[in-house]
Amino acid sequence: SCVTNPSLSTCMSYTYSDTSITTDMQGLCSVVGNTYLPACSAWRACMTNSSSVGSSTVCNKLSLLATVCVNESSTSTSCNNYKSLCSTTSMVSQCSTSAPLSHLPTSAGVSGALQAACGSTTTGVCAPCQSYWTSNTVCKVSNLIELYSQYCYGNSGSSYCTSFNSMCSAYPGLYLCNNVSIAAYSDCMFNPTSSSCMNYQYPTALATSDVISLCTAMPYMSGCTIFRNCNSSGFSAIDSSTDLNACNPFDIMTTICTLDTGMRMMGGCRRAYNTMCAAGTMIKECSNYTGMAVLPTTTQANSLSKSICTEMTMDGCSYCDSDWAANKTFCSYNDLVVLYSYLCYSMPDMTQCPTWKAMCAADPTLFLCTFSSNSSYTAGPAMMMYFNTQTPFYLLWKTWTPKTPGKLCGAFFAMFFLTLFYEFCQLVKANLEAYEKRILASIRRQKDPNSVSNPKGVVVAEVGGCESRASNGNTESVNTQTFGLHPTLFTIMLDIARMIMAFITSGIGYLLMLGVMCFNVTIFFSVITGFGIGAVLFGRLKMRIGSDACSLSEAMCH
Repeated sequence: SCVTNPSLSTCMSYTYSDTSITTDMQGLCSVVGNTYLPACSAWRACMTNSSSVGSSTVCNKLSLLATVCVNESSTSTSCNNYKSLCSTTSMVSQCSTSAPLSHLPTSAGVSGALQAACGSTTTGVCAPCQSYWTSNTVCKVSNLIELYSQYCYGNSGSSYCTSFNSMCSAYPGLYLCNNVSIAAYSDCMFNPTSSSCMNYQYPTALATSDVISLCTAMPYMSGCTIFRNCNSSGFSAIDSSTDLNACNPFDIMTTICTLDTGMRMMGGCRRAYNTMCAAGTMIKECSNYTGMAVLPTTTQANSLSKSICTEMTMDGCSYCDSDWAANKTFCSYNDLVVLYSYLCYSMPDMTQCPTWKAMCAADPTLFLCTFSSNSSYTAGPAMMMYFNTQTPFYLLWKTWTPKTPGKLCGAFFAMFFLTLFYEFCQLVKANLEAYEKRILASIRRQKDPNSVSNPKGVVVAEVGGCESRASNGNTESVNTQTFGLHPTLFTIMLDIARMIMAFITSGIGYLLMLGVMCFNVTIFFSVITGFGIGAVLFGRLKMRIGSDACSLSEAMCH
């Protein structure tokens, strides 16, 4: 690419993207120790409101990056791409059109000039830098260039203000050259206790960049799930009734940096948020955006999901099984809080779900509680292991989930008629057995019309609960049904028919059992009603078959 090999002739028209520049500048200007750089102060002002900065040249993003990397001789890794892109052999024309801001004073020059101008004065604009100057180091207060500009605005003739005068000549209208603008742009990001910061707003672009940084490092954080859903479908994907600002990047930062246990010391929080919203801050934004307080923390979502999946295997557990098996602190599945909510939505009475229930009681429209069709994740019906009337519910198949009264009525009749069919199959099976007895008896009479002797007490015929036994003496002359050891075509066909009926009746029987085990009251009554009606429709026919079989057996025994 042109970043790594900019000497190619094809790179002449290449443009280093604004997104990449923003990432680099955030890496440079948000790191503790670099916030005092004049180019970083200009960067923050441009990101807040570029039209009020007063100089489009100063707000050229690549020029500001070049100023930090070249004029300040920064060795930060955030300068690596720029130094490669704009090396001495570079063919990228953007590098020459967006050169470093040569008239913007360096941090060392500003600190030295202000220290010399202050002399023994320790008040006013000189006060913030005293501890640094005492240690013979560059003043590293975040609004260093603003302090210097405030001094020179009232003392422009001072020999210590040469850099200030040069800057204002090169960039007419620059906010640093106007006392009113200087006050308006006092660096509230790092000095938030000033009353002038009351209406300060952290630039949305910077807040978004900070959230991206946080969610790149730990994408499975609860707040990052909110961020991704907001980016994909907007607020409608969240549908929170308690946090109407849920999709605001600053609100998401509050959710992660303040409300999510253990995340406050991440780089994206330390860049600006922690300082801006520390105790005593005057920035209204910190109190206006309170974050999604009902959301389970990342630690809660992880530990509770792990506990559930340890107790039983459920849909979704496979996303985390390998991480938990490896004893990792967190499951790396990006939507960890969605997984926890899905598990509790499926079985809400588990002991690990009070946190989820509390969230949904406080914010019932939240997508983690409803799993609406608009959400990026859809859960199945809840599973209840006791009789209930809840809809929807799983019925035999994952796709059969009655949700409306009409569909529930359809499920009732489906299970009812399946039960009737089961009873009918039982009748057919009984007919088959009786038919076999009749045929075998007929064959026996044709082959051996005379009686044969059998030991006393041996069952010689048993059909439908009837039996004939020898009762007089040790032997009794009776007709018996004998089954040859060598199967005939007829007996093979009967065995196949018997196998088919056993397959059908056992399959339907187990389906009915599993249907009742969904514990839905409607389905339970549909099955037992089917058995009741089936007994009325087919019971008498079964008894008749049994009676005919008994008559046949008795005739064979006399």
